[in-house]
Amino acid sequence: MSSHTSRKGNINDLNTEVIYKGICINCGACVAFCPEYLTFEDGEVKQTARCNEYVGECYEFCPRSFCAPMEAEKQLFGEKRVDPALGYYKEIVTAKIKDAKIASQAGDDVITALLLFALSKKKIDSAVIARSAEKGPNMPKKLVATTAKEITAKADSKYIGGPFITGIGEAIRSGKEKIAFAGVPCQIQAIRNIQTSPNFKVGADRVVLVIGQFCAMGKFPVEKGEKYGRRDGCKVCYDFAAELADISAGSIGSEKGWTTLIMRSDAGKELVDEAVKAGAIEIKKLDDVSKIIKTATNKKQKNFENINEVAEMLKVLNFVMEPSDLKLFLV
Repeated sequence: MSSHTSRKGNINDLNTEVIYKGICINCGACVAFCPEYLTFEDGEVKQTARCNEYVGECYEFCPRSFCAPMEAEKQLFGEKRVDPALGYYKEIVTAKIKDAKIASQAGDDVITALLLFALSKKKIDSAVIARSAEKGPNMPKKLVATTAKEITAKADSKYIGGPFITGIGEAIRSGKEKIAFAGVPCQIQAIRNIQTSPNFKVGADRVVLVIGQFCAMGKFPVEKGEKYGRRDGCKVCYDFAAELADISAGSIGSEKGWTTLIMRSDAGKELVDEAVKAGAIEIKKLDDVSKIIKTATNKKQKNFENINEVAEMLKVLNFVMEPSDLKLFLV
């Protein structure tokens, strides 16, 4: 069976297959580790210098050039999914903040509460997060937070798309050893590409905790932060529930004031269990996950039509067909 090694490419392939096709989602993975060749101009990735590498980090790390969710699940979680809508998971619960001090800092943001707890227990030494900038509440800035005060600054900020993987590069270069990341599914796909790369070792094993937020449509800041927009790259996203995160979180499926948590990895479940035991958060078993499954399925079905329009012919060994015809071939 082919693996990540079969997806070798360089900056020219990145331009041809991703950027020029308009499916870049501005995650920052390429710029984070190839800053001598790539940068951002007006919110878009731009090549600034000629690169002669045959195999490039920029291409291999990009979640739009390569994404193998089933293979990643085996590497990250030890087995593949049973649930096609939500991916692999150990347990789904609904949670809210219990500790009064944490609540005063984080409001009702359970993701922030988990980051605070992890920092207090020295499970992490930094967290790459999105926080509101001065331009407006919807115009985020990347922050490599190392203190509780930094983690909770403008903690009501929404987790939205943006080049926040550059924060991981910054944290690694500054010597951080236990990095957390909180973001949306496309950003997390990029992190897992970086961590599982067979050709490049850039220190991404220092990212020890990844928390993903549900993402139904894709959100990016536009018009000086006055509202959100959707990039074309969002239209080919197949992931609602942050399927490759250690913990996925969102409001769908839970009552008001509570947050749905999908625990996927051993590290994710351990963190939630310890936070409950310490009284930082409280949880209840979530028996009815139908709303989450419905939302995830709707996104997959809708965006699969867009994927078919952009995708090239699918080849499985010697068999070649349109992706939409695969279901006619399988028995």
